[in-house]
Amino acid sequence: MKTLKYRMIFLAAISAMLLNACIHGYYFPEEMDNLSVFVEELEFEAGGETQFVEVSTNAKSWTAGTKDTWIKINLEENKFSVKVDNHSDAKQDRIGIITVKAGEATPATITVTQLATAFYVDREVVKLQSASAGKGVNIVLMGDGYTANDMRKRSGKYEQDMREAVDHFFSVQPFIRYRDHFNVYMVAAISNREGVSVKATGKNVDTKFSAIWDGGNSTKLDCNKELVFKYVDAISELSETHYHDLTIILPINADIYAGTCWMYYPDNYTGNGTGASIALCPVSRNYKGKIEGDFRSIVLHEAAGHGFAKLADEYIVYSTTIPLTEKNLAVTQKTTYDWWENVDFYSNIKNTSWSGFAGKAKYHMTSVYEGADYYAKGIWRAEQNSCMNDNVAYFNAPSRWAQVKRIKKLAGMNYSFDQFLQEDVIPEYPKGTQTKNMEDFVPLASPVFVQNLPEKLKVEN
Repeated sequence: MKTLKYRMIFLAAISAMLLNACIHGYYFPEEMDNLSVFVEELEFEAGGETQFVEVSTNAKSWTAGTKDTWIKINLEENKFSVKVDNHSDAKQDRIGIITVKAGEATPATITVTQLATAFYVDREVVKLQSASAGKGVNIVLMGDGYTANDMRKRSGKYEQDMREAVDHFFSVQPFIRYRDHFNVYMVAAISNREGVSVKATGKNVDTKFSAIWDGGNSTKLDCNKELVFKYVDAISELSETHYHDLTIILPINADIYAGTCWMYYPDNYTGNGTGASIALCPVSRNYKGKIEGDFRSIVLHEAAGHGFAKLADEYIVYSTTIPLTEKNLAVTQKTTYDWWENVDFYSNIKNTSWSGFAGKAKYHMTSVYEGADYYAKGIWRAEQNSCMNDNVAYFNAPSRWAQVKRIKKLAGMNYSFDQFLQEDVIPEYPKGTQTKNMEDFVPLASPVFVQNLPEKLKVEN
């Protein structure tokens, strides 16, 4: 009985201790305060607007505040609104901080940025991307046929189309792999009217660079190229020496299927496809032909193919042999400037510029196929199909080699063909083969060759 009595006293004491711990929160602690805010940054245009931020917490109360007087906050049940005053400074963005607190939880901070002005001004420069590998390969974009109404920062048609062109350029191999080698600049260019002039109909549109389309059955485009280079001068980071290897992409605000690359012979040949270029690329959306004809296809063919890598067309339009004058010109360009890596004039792969791919299982699709540069005979291409043939989003092996060796050269890096063979990422091979009936497609215009770069002229303020 005494043992039972002691046991009952012991259990009673334990029960009292547990009850006391529960009452004072020692044994079963209260749930800790937590706080979740679902954004870290807010961006506002100069004119001001209202945005909302959701808040999740188990604390009894929460608050949001700021020391920046131009930011106005209004608390609601599980969110708060943020409104900013008009920003009158046209030169500099302003940045503020919102702090959200809830009980003992760790406070959350939100960075608020308000843009200096809602619209870009003419010749304003934006660096869209900085190279993180090598000394930087330079690409410049500026558009034609875009008015002041298209110049809204971030969301305007001008910037959206320029950024889309950049993404298209880097949307295939090898540019995907080596995108970090590039500096990309955008220069704002404001036209008085939207669209493009058309020679065939006599239509004249007052645009910044006077882009004009031949029209009819032609896909040829031209523009005021000297003015284009004057706008390049607005980029203070680029020196005159950069011009000799500069790739300029000129999106045109017109939904047409056309495209032309104006290619400049190098003043001082340094190998690996040297030479500046201007690739005119309309923002084509609704082309219904039997060949790839959207904006992406045009950018890849004209800018990534012709303009950057100095690749030849692989279209077959004529059933005849390439004329001797055209062949001699292509041979001179190929041997003198290292252009046209993707075509050659030999039926035996061992004699071609892509002989290094012969016999390698990894490149089983690489051989010799007669027909390229518009002619069915007397000129050979390396694979049945490629971007320079029907604008498909695929570059064949010699084309990728031309692109990579130029990237590495302009980036200031030593690079060998053996390294390329080890690193090359072979994309999925496109379905279908080259169409030889001109009725089935309309080829993009042949590149146009220009002897000398325009003299470097500063843009007038």
